[in-house]
Amino acid sequence: MTRSPHWLVTRSALSLAARSRLWLATRSHRWLAARAPLLLAALALFATSPAAAGPPWIAIEYPANPHHPSTRDATLLVRGYHHSTALALPVRGTAEGIINGKRVSRPLDLRPTNMPGVYALRSELPEGGTWVLAISLEQSEDIAATALVTLDGKGGIAHVEVPSTTSRDGWVVPRAIKPADVERALQVAALAAQRATAVEASAESGRTGTLLAGVLGLPLLIGLIARRRRWLSTFRNPLLLAALALTAASPAAAKIPWIAIEYPANPHHASTRAATLLVRTYRDTRELAMAVRGTAEGVVNGKRVTRRLDLRPTNMVGVYALRSELPRGGTWVLAISIAAAEGKEDIATAVVTLDGKGGIARVEVPATRSADGSIIPRPAGQADVARALQMAAAATGEAAGLGGTAAATSRPAVADRGVLLAGMLGLPLLLGLATRRRRAGR
Repeated sequence: MTRSPHWLVTRSALSLAARSRLWLATRSHRWLAARAPLLLAALALFATSPAAAGPPWIAIEYPANPHHPSTRDATLLVRGYHHSTALALPVRGTAEGIINGKRVSRPLDLRPTNMPGVYALRSELPEGGTWVLAISLEQSEDIAATALVTLDGKGGIAHVEVPSTTSRDGWVVPRAIKPADVERALQVAALAAQRATAVEASAESGRTGTLLAGVLGLPLLIGLIARRRRWLSTFRNPLLLAALALTAASPAAAKIPWIAIEYPANPHHASTRAATLLVRTYRDTRELAMAVRGTAEGVVNGKRVTRRLDLRPTNMVGVYALRSELPRGGTWVLAISIAAAEGKEDIATAVVTLDGKGGIARVEVPATRSADGSIIPRPAGQADVARALQMAAAATGEAAGLGGTAAATSRPAVADRGVLLAGMLGLPLLLGLATRRRRAGR
């Protein structure tokens, strides 16, 4: 049988390719055998690197959801992460303080909740003296993440920091805290306590003015009620029915929302990496997606400024990432609100006071307490924002003689508003009494 030239060429090519593959495989085997120790060492080094092992992360959530059985009455929540996963790790903490010039250390009561990787602090925040909370999540003897929570001396949180370093490949790796970190945080706590005292004095002046307004305005209200007693008797039944309907529709009978701030954001999660902070929304006992919006309210060079915040959903239910950078310079407050749906009215607001240096100084959720003891959040009003701006002015050192006279000038302003309110309520009463006396004299 005669073979064609094309067949011979094809056979030669296939034979050459087979010998080449055998030669390459032999060479590769020899190359791998010669370099096996180096490759094994490189793999071992990679396996023990923070990026491969997965550095832990710790964050503080505040204020704790009062509607969840495992977080109700908790001072704050501690969240632990391993890469992007919430993970239960051993947690411990101490309160490091200075009282009357003496260094004090107290253990913290941290208890697991029914949520993985979430712990509730049951110890009350100490008042008086200078205090810092050191809370650590331990992945191993050598790997841990620690949050330093600076207190303001009034039972509030003034600052949260997770001491970290950045690896060569860009990972943010928490490091072990040093005594110098605690001492520096204690210095910040002492400064925050002074500023909180200035804010408290300002609030006290406002309460004095409000009390004066109530004392002068109460007789006016009593007189108006007395003059309208016939109107009240006429509509007594409808008012009673409305009161009963309002009680039946009280928030205690409905699902109560809640909003909290988590800080600092987990840098190891794809949807929260580079986020300024996280917003968590709840409906009763579980996290639930809601409509979230917010603004930055500030005073810069004496002018009132409002900026819209960039809040984006993450891949976690009920968790939103703030992508806007925290403003620096001036006095700033973040008002972050939630609604049941887009276009609906706000149902709860977190008012976040900034420290002027790109950090968080205070978080507050305006709320009321119902007859059954439930804490019902409400939307923040202009008065809430104005009071938070006063706190922000104190936090930035523009108050209490710590860099300015904002607190000294704000106290009379608050008192003047109270006196003005008292005059508005009490003046009609005085005019009415004078008119009645003139008529009686005639």
